[in-house]
Amino acid sequence: IDVQGYELPVCQGMQHLLQANPSATVVLEYMPSAIESLGFAPEHVLSFFARRGFACYTLQRDGTLLPGEPVIPQGKNYVDLVFRRVPLPPEALR
Repeated sequence: IDVQGYELPVCQGMQHLLQANPSATVVLEYMPSAIESLGFAPEHVLSFFARRGFACYTLQRDGTLLPGEPVIPQGKNYVDLVFRRVPLPPEALR
């Protein structure tokens, strides 16, 4: 999902889809400044998924996933996040 700050409304619109598909994986571009500029709270995107049992991972440039709260690297204004309910294999994690 890359909707330039409208991630929360898009995710809210797919609540039934996520509920009907327990093994769904969602990947989105997380740009707090764009989310805030549209009047949404960036942390609400994260809590939307947490309340539904999804774990959050930051997709690294090398393809590995870093579990936990996203940290935006210096010099960038976004990160790509992966949300999954199903645990990931250790080789996918850093």
